[in-house]
Parts: sequence; C-alpha cells; structure tokens
Amino acid sequence: MGKSRGRQKDRVGYRVVWEHDRHAKAVRLRARGWSWGQIAAELGYKSRSGAERAVERGLAGSMLIPGVRWVMRDRLDRYWGALDPLEPHVATGEVEDYLRVLQSVHIMSLRISAATGDATSLAGVGDVKGLLARRRPHLPVVDEAPRDQRLLMRGLAATFDMMPGKYANRSGVHKAVERDLRRQLFTAAVCYFEDELVELREVWHELDLAVRRRPIEGSVLLSAFAQLDDVLDRMTVFELPTDPSRLGRARRGLSSGRGSPNHGTAFPIGDPGFPTQRPVMVIP
Repeated sequence: MGKSRGRQKDRVGYRVVWEHDRHAKAVRLRARGWSWGQIAAELGYKSRSGAERAVERGLAGSMLIPGVRWVMRDRLDRYWGALDPLEPHVATGEVEDYLRVLQSVHIMSLRISAATGDATSLAGVGDVKGLLARRRPHLPVVDEAPRDQRLLMRGLAATFDMMPGKYANRSGVHKAVERDLRRQLFTAAVCYFEDELVELREVWHELDLAVRRRPIEGSVLLSAFAQLDDVLDRMTVFELPTDPSRLGRARRGLSSGRGSPNHGTAFPIGDPGFPTQRPVMVIP
C-alpha cells in the first residue's frame, strides 16, 4: 500500500517536473522544424530515439488530442440535431449530397466515440474548449508568477508543505502542480498542431455558415466535411488510444519537423528561452 502512495507522489515529483520541461521543449523544437538528431543534441538525449520518445510523451501528456475528441464529439451531436430537419430547405439537385453529409456526420461521430472510450471525465477538456472557441480562441489563463514558483520549488525537491500559496492543504498544492505540468505540455502541443488547429477552426466556421444559408448547398457541406475528416485524421483524433507513438510521427508541415522556424502562430503562445522567437498574431 505504501508503494502505491509513493508512485502517486512521483507523478509530480521533482524528476517529473524536469522531465516535463524537457518534453515540452522537445515538442516545441520539433514543431519548429528541428530534426530528431538536433533535438537530441540540444536537450542531452543520447540518440534520436530519446528525442522521439520525448515528443511522444509530451504530446500524450498534454491531453490535447483527447480533449479535441471530446469537444468534436459534442459538436457533431449538436450539428446532427441542427442538420437533420433541414431537408426541405436543400437546394434542387443537392439532396443526394445532403444525405451523404448526414451519413458522414454519423460515421465521424461513431469513430470519435470509439476513440474516446468509456471515460466519463477528462482533465483539461475546458482548456481545449477555450482553444477551439468559435469567436476568441485562447490558451488557458494562467497566473504565471505562482505557477513558476510552484514548479521551481517542486523541481528543487520541495515538499508540498514547504510550497506557499492560496491552498489550504497539501492536496490543493498537489492538484495545482499537476495542472501546471499538464498545461506546460498543452501549450507546447498547441505549437506542434498549430496548422491543424487553425484549419480545424476555419473549416468548422464554414460548416457553421453553411447550415445557416438558404437554400442548403449539400455539395458545400460535403466538401467541408471531407476537409474536416482530413484534418482530424492528421491529428490522430480517430486513432484508438493504444499507440501513443502515432502522435509524434507521420505528420505533414510543421508537425513532421519540416516547417519554417520563423513560421507565425495564430494563437497567443509565449515561448521564452528558445533559440528562435516566433512572431505572435492573435486571431481577432
């Protein structure tokens, strides 16, 4: 029993804090176009396989992709409810495409549900909802000074009792450090999937507009859903959660390490201390 409690504490132990920091840096460097060998040399891994594992673990620990699954599953359920009664408003000659869209929504929802599994709750899903918000997508709002102090002290092997803050007990500090570590990886994962996230927001905006137009153009809906299927597939949203290595491989653009180090970001991402500072552009 004592060993079990010890393993639980190790989830936010000082070694874990330093590992998460390296994993986050590895993910960001890979998103900038660094090769596995360059990442390994920069972060002190003995081989490129160490860099690959760091990126895989960083992406898995970020909970970004599971969060996208949850958000998209709920959106698709609501979209089906809005789209199903609109057949009388479909343009002449577009009914067949409209029916194919209904089928696509149903199949996509089933695939995402299968990948989500039986979980009834998910850490960090609120962060993903904010990131994919229709009007003002944003990263989690973080009070940086207390967060940095918590991670620094924990990284120096401070106990929870030694860590100051607004929390009444050790459990509150423990949960805060867990959240800090997850969000550290989450922000790095947003950099990694930046192009896909921007495309996801754009294609969903088009779907939202298409269902409001009259008459309903089935061909426009069908094209947008094909694009949505493509971007979710590139993000491994449909993958069953059995092989985390899929997260860090077989990507196009920035995600495969071929992007430009000076590529702009569409999300307000801070990145202090890295070799090349990316310009920031906030979506209005």
